[in-house]
Amino acid sequence: MGTHVGPGMTMGAPIKAFLRRAKWLLRGKKPPRAVRGVPDGLSFETLSKLCTDHRGDPLERVSHFHLSGWKASGAYRLVLKLRSGATWQLVYKNAVYSRSQIPALESFPVRPGPPEYAVYHANPGPLREYLPVVLLCEEVEEDRHYHYIFEDLGRDYRGPSDERTTIGLAATLNTFHAAMSESTTAFEKDCLLRYDREFSTSVYDYARTNLERYAEVVPGEAISKVIALWPRILDVGLGDDTFDASLIQPIHGDFNRSNLFLHRNDPRKLKMVDWEWAGWGLPHADLASLLKKISDAVESEALQVYARENPQLSPHEHVRIYRSCQLERSLIDAAFLAVQAVDGPGETRLDLARHIEGSLHAAIRALDMV
Repeated sequence: MGTHVGPGMTMGAPIKAFLRRAKWLLRGKKPPRAVRGVPDGLSFETLSKLCTDHRGDPLERVSHFHLSGWKASGAYRLVLKLRSGATWQLVYKNAVYSRSQIPALESFPVRPGPPEYAVYHANPGPLREYLPVVLLCEEVEEDRHYHYIFEDLGRDYRGPSDERTTIGLAATLNTFHAAMSESTTAFEKDCLLRYDREFSTSVYDYARTNLERYAEVVPGEAISKVIALWPRILDVGLGDDTFDASLIQPIHGDFNRSNLFLHRNDPRKLKMVDWEWAGWGLPHADLASLLKKISDAVESEALQVYARENPQLSPHEHVRIYRSCQLERSLIDAAFLAVQAVDGPGETRLDLARHIEGSLHAAIRALDMV
C-alpha cells in the first residue's frame, strides 16, 4: 500500500516511488495523482483528531491519491503532514454501494458491504492477526455506505512478490478459514453473505444475461464461445458432483493477491483488506481467487499443497470442486465488469475490456480442465 515517508527519509523512498510510477506508465496508464485537500466524505477535523490522538501531533495539511481503478469513490491513500513536519500515511475507504457507483450490483444475487463493516467493527480475536489496524469504522447509511480509515500496510508489508509465494498462501488457507469459523459468533446474525446453491443458480443467470448484453456492444470470439458453451457451463457449475454443501464455511470471498499483504521481515504474518465479500461459501472459492492469472505449474503445485493440508477430501475431489469454483469466479468477474463497462459512470483507470477478456478465457480454460 505504498512506501512510508517521514523524517530521516533515505533515497530508497524516492526510488521506490519512481518505480511505482514507471509500472503504471509501462501499462499504458496514468499513475494516481496527488490531490491537495481531503477526499469526499472526510473532514479535516476528523483527521486532525486522529493525528492528535495517535501521534500526539496536530494535522497541518492533507493530500490524497485515489487508488480505486474503476469506482468514483473507493480507496484513497492519505498523506498527512503534521505540525512537527513529520508525515503519516493512512488509507481511507469511502465504500459506497449504490447503483450510481456500482451498476453491476443492480441485479446481483448478494449485496456486499455489511460483512466488511462487521469484521472491522467486531475486530474478533481469531481474525485480528489478519486485519490492518483500523482507526475509523462507521456506517454512514445502513447496508449501503461506510467509512474506514486504517493503517497503510506498505511500510511493513508488501503484496505477494512472485507466483511461487501463492504456494505458501495456499498452504495457510486452511488456518485462515479456521480463524474465520471461530470468529462467526462475534458477528451479527446474517451479516455474512451466502454463496450457496441458490446463489450459484442466480449468479449464472446474472452472468448469462449481462454477458449477452456486453456481446452486443463489444462482440468477440471469447464471449461468443462462452455463450455457446452455456449448457455445458451449467452442467459443470450446478452439477451435484461439483457442489458439496457440507463443505460450506466462512470465507473471505475476494482472496485476490491484490488484497493480501505479507510482512517484509516475516512472511508468515499475513494481513488482508477488502472484506466486503466475506460470506459462507466453499473454501475452494478463496483458492480460485488466489490462483487467478497464475501459471499452470504453480497452480498445480498449489493445489497439491492445499489438498495435503485438507485431507478430508481426495486430491481429485479437491481439484473437481476447485475447477467449479474457478469457473464461477471467472464468469462473475467477467459479467460484473461487463455491466460496469456498459452502464458505468464513465472512464476508469482500469482497462475493463482487457480484464473481461482475461476472465472469459479463464472460464473457458476452467471448463476445459474439468
